[in-house]
Amino acid sequence: MTTLDKIDATHFERHLRQPFHVQAGDYAAAWDLIALTPLASPRPGAAAAPDEGSCRSFSMEFRAPAEHRLEQGIYTIRHPEMGALDVFMVPVRADKDGFYLEAVFNRAWE
Repeated sequence: MTTLDKIDATHFERHLRQPFHVQAGDYAAAWDLIALTPLASPRPGAAAAPDEGSCRSFSMEFRAPAEHRLEQGIYTIRHPEMGALDVFMVPVRADKDGFYLEAVFNRAWE
């Protein structure tokens, strides 16, 4: 698996709408990856990414079961094809279908 400093949205695209096994301490559940959103460079005036085809700054949104009310923190997300990553997640909303958490990857270019 690619390390967090090398990861981009293309690593997750083919797993959109698929479940990931998520753990944090005693907590474990399946979350669905429901959205990938490209983001502009986090630094005004930054040069373009070396590979314009990849999206280096992006956000991912996961849907946890509706009854789960989780705090922001580091969660280990696992996918059979990708392996495991420790990712900082922040709750962003809840509705009848789930509890939603987001991870943001910002890349500044020289």
